[in-house]
Amino acid sequence: MTTKNRPPQVAWWTSRGRKYDRPPEVGRPKEFASSWRKWYITMQDSERGDKWPLAKDDDRTYNWTELTKGGRNGFFMLLLTLVWWQKALRTPAEHKEFDVVLDEVDWALTRIVAELDMKAKEGKHPREDPEEEDSDRPMKK
Repeated sequence: MTTKNRPPQVAWWTSRGRKYDRPPEVGRPKEFASSWRKWYITMQDSERGDKWPLAKDDDRTYNWTELTKGGRNGFFMLLLTLVWWQKALRTPAEHKEFDVVLDEVDWALTRIVAELDMKAKEGKHPREDPEEEDSDRPMKK
């Protein structure tokens, strides 16, 4: 996934060996939320807009290229950052804001799965680019 607008905690954590039992400090959830939303917006089809909340049109097909990247730097990383964020929540307002984000990610993932399923039924498979799958994996010689 793109590193543009990515919360700094991700780089901190990856540079220290990706220790799952030692997640980064999120700090103030409000600041992390702002950073996270900017990163998430960067990964979206421009047709969804560039401001929060993003447009949701169930009758439209979007480009999900960034969100469908696999590997440890793909969608998994997005989910992992949500876990970090959730653990830092303290107030009802923070929980409410987080729930809105979860609804957005759920909506997007539901759309992605439906579109991939439709393509599979039509015999069309998403383009697979091994280099995009996991950019940290060593290249084969």
